Formats: sequence, C-alpha cells, structure tokens
Amino acid sequence: MYNGHMLTPSSLRRLGIGAAGALVVLAGIAAWHHVPALRIAAALVGVRAAIRNVKHISTAELSAWRADPSRVPPLLLDVREPAEFAVSHLPGARNVPWGSDWQLALRDIPRTQAIVVYCSIGYRSSVLARKLEQAGFVQVVNLEGSIFKWASESRPLIGPDGRAATVVHPYDTTWGSLIAPSMRAPLP
Repeated sequence: MYNGHMLTPSSLRRLGIGAAGALVVLAGIAAWHHVPALRIAAALVGVRAAIRNVKHISTAELSAWRADPSRVPPLLLDVREPAEFAVSHLPGARNVPWGSDWQLALRDIPRTQAIVVYCSIGYRSSVLARKLEQAGFVQVVNLEGSIFKWASESRPLIGPDGRAATVVHPYDTTWGSLIAPSMRAPLP
C-alpha cells in the first residue's frame, strides 16, 4: 500500500510497469520499512519505474510555455491532498486530490486540452496522467520532479492567500528531505 493505493505486481502492470519494474517498486517499499538508510534511494527507484511510462515536461519547458503569450497555457492539475495544496501550489493550478473522483472534476474539460499534472515528486501525478491517457485525453504530461523540483529551482509558488509562497508541504519527513530545509513547511 502506498498512500492509499494498493501496489501489487498486477496493479503496477496495469500502470504499464512490467514485472521487473513491479519487483523494483515492491522491493523499494519493503526496504523503506526495514532499512532507514535505503528508504529514499530504494523508494526513488520504485518511483522512477512507475513514472517512466508517461510523457514528461521539464520545469524549464513548462515555465517557458507558461511565459509564451502565443501559446495556450496548459491546465495544471495538482494531485496532492488539499492540505498540501493549501501550503503552496503552482499559479493557476487546480487541485484534484489523490484518490478523488478525477472524472467528475474534469467532466467539462475537452479531451484535447493540454494538461500538466504534478504532485510532490511525480508518483501520484504519473498515476493520474496514465488514467487520463487511458480515458482519451491526448495531451497529458507529468511535470518532471513535480513541485519539489519546481520549488527547488525558485520558480513561482502561490500560497493560500493568493500571494507568493516560499515553502512546500513536505509530504512527510522522509520525502521532505528531498527539498532544502528552508523550503519545507512544518508538518502538522
């Protein structure tokens, strides 16, 4: 189980992850619980296996796209939980929380709409990107490195009051170690 999502070899294969990738993900999760020094390294191997089957856009490419007035901006979908989104998010992003009814949330969005999904590091958003592709959305990309990378590059974030934000919800203490301490919001 990862963040409420049942991870089994068959569920991972449905996401486009082969048997070897499924073993890597499951081994990473097992290492997570037993060997603290391997937590991040093993888990990141699993995350990379999960996200490699979706298209990606770099933070630099997304930033350039959003700054280009000749291009229609993409719909930004933040797949993090409402508490994470409330701390900070990309300007203009719509929160479609992990495990929520994304079909209902996107019922009025044309299948041709350009969509960029992101979360903390890319796992949750890659799962939604895959589901969107399977539902017929034709221009879906996952933000490479998600909000942790975006924030680490000092790109703009919006806080709950609509003003610029400088910190990101760290998800938890382990994953939060992937961003600078000065950029981590306190955990409740």
